[in-house]
Amino acid sequence: GDETGRRFAQALGLAQARGVQVRVLVDGVGELLWRPRGAPLLRKHGVRVARFFPPKLLPPMLHINLRNHRKLMVVDGRCAFTGGMNIGDHHFAGRNSGRPSSDMQFQIRGPAVGQLAQVFAEDWQQSTQEVLEPVCGNQAPAGAAWCRAITDGPNDRIDRLQMLLLAALANAHHRVHIMTPYFSPTPDLVGAMQSAALRGVEVCVILPQRSDQPWMDAAARRWMMQMLEYPLRFYLQPAPFAHTKFLVMDGYYTQVGSANLDTRSLRLNFELVLETYDAELAGSLQKHFDTVRSGSHEVTRDELRSRPLARRLLDSACWLFSPYL
Repeated sequence: GDETGRRFAQALGLAQARGVQVRVLVDGVGELLWRPRGAPLLRKHGVRVARFFPPKLLPPMLHINLRNHRKLMVVDGRCAFTGGMNIGDHHFAGRNSGRPSSDMQFQIRGPAVGQLAQVFAEDWQQSTQEVLEPVCGNQAPAGAAWCRAITDGPNDRIDRLQMLLLAALANAHHRVHIMTPYFSPTPDLVGAMQSAALRGVEVCVILPQRSDQPWMDAAARRWMMQMLEYPLRFYLQPAPFAHTKFLVMDGYYTQVGSANLDTRSLRLNFELVLETYDAELAGSLQKHFDTVRSGSHEVTRDELRSRPLARRLLDSACWLFSPYL
């Protein structure tokens, strides 16, 4: 609903006016947190918009934990964009915003675009019962990267994203570097990170020094204090708040997308991750990781243990309720 949102809605409306089929799907709960709301703004510009699992009283549908956290745009079946970026003024460093943040978005071309288009089509059908016609044919490869889209959500019988992370940690030989805005892992993931570190893999996580959710920062501090008993490394990145999420392993394997390293993303949200095997992309992300790490503060266990008792108790309370945050 800010200036960026209004400009984006206007651009979509102009595309619709010149004959482009435009469909926008917004999270039914997340949309309620913003004023003015996105759906009425988009409809004002003539854009077809739907809400994913909106809360309702009649018939009762109050599944406020079932959130569509995917960020996805597909254009003409030729290219797609995914990552962690939301559409708002806070992503523009030069614009006056009370809560500036940084993020990463990725452009995809080639056969993987068809996979991403299918993800949107399935979510759209879930929300509207409208079946979208496929717009992607058998596209030729657009580069050297091998990649595929991975979806996860509470409707799946297996935790795909967690299994993907566990497999990456189990197969790493040298390093696993992770950047995430929130850190509240599952016990299985904690065990895999500790096991990798004990066999000599450099497991390193960069978190923001201060996120937009103070309770998650507190829970992360408690997790770090527990995990720093092992040869793991954690860094806190100074402002602006980094909403970026990716994993890079051994210089050839990456995971990028919408999922955070927390229980909500791994168990409750509908998420989208693109995994790739490509030395060029891995090298680019590794370079970014190293640059950020050089300007970040490394956390030590002694530092966390020396915090005042009241602070440590608060961290523990947030850690206790972290599966529900």
